[in-house]
Amino acid sequence: MTFRQHLKQEAYRILDTFPVAVRPEIYVVALQIDRVDQDARYPYVRVGYNTEAQVRRECAAARGEPDPGGEVRWSYAYWILEGFERVGHVPEDPVGTVLHRTEATAKGLWFEDGERFSDRWSTVYGVLCADFAEDCVEVARHLHGTGRVAEVLGRPVPVVLFDMDDSEEQVPLTAEANPPELVADYLAWQRAQSAE
Repeated sequence: MTFRQHLKQEAYRILDTFPVAVRPEIYVVALQIDRVDQDARYPYVRVGYNTEAQVRRECAAARGEPDPGGEVRWSYAYWILEGFERVGHVPEDPVGTVLHRTEATAKGLWFEDGERFSDRWSTVYGVLCADFAEDCVEVARHLHGTGRVAEVLGRPVPVVLFDMDDSEEQVPLTAEANPPELVADYLAWQRAQSAE
């Protein structure tokens, strides 16, 4: 099994852990990309979601009115970000840890702590981040392509990918990972944000 296959398998499984009572309220699946201590050698993804109830709570807390511009709906700053399982190169995923390190080493991308601040480190860091982002795009495509999102939630919803350390990649990664009709509202909101 490859690291990417492992991520797909785990994401597929994690969707089953979404609480049944909450599923009708889920309007987006979230893939939150991160790294342990911001170290590209230890990437992981949290497979989560946001709900209509969360949007209502945030709107009530912030303004006491609806969210006409879509900011609360589409900005991950207002989303549920905690309490979701991590998969990848993290202690709670020993299979992912072994697969990731083995593949990174085989590609010549693994480095030890002593090399962390060498010239080679900055190049390798970028490649490791880009490789993991592409892994996550493929995870989202897999969840759509197998019909898993629709199977678990009863309808297709967008899968938004975001990395709080690299917010500029959020839009292209999400656009690449989803059928266009599922992300049209999200992308329209992003374009409106860019125009402001």
